[in-house]
Amino acid sequence: MRVPTPRGRTTWYPSSVKALLDRAERLGLASQRTLETSPGSSDQDAMHGAAGR
Repeated sequence: MRVPTPRGRTTWYPSSVKALLDRAERLGLASQRTLETSPGSSDQDAMHGAAGR
């Protein structure tokens, strides 16, 4: 998707992504279940029970 980081860089670090996902969950914008079944999830994950982790 080539979305720049808040500081304008091109590389997202896993800790930055986790911090944003945690913040969205804390604010009620997303839940753990929503994040696991997001449009970016592959069909294979759903077939192998990723939502049940």
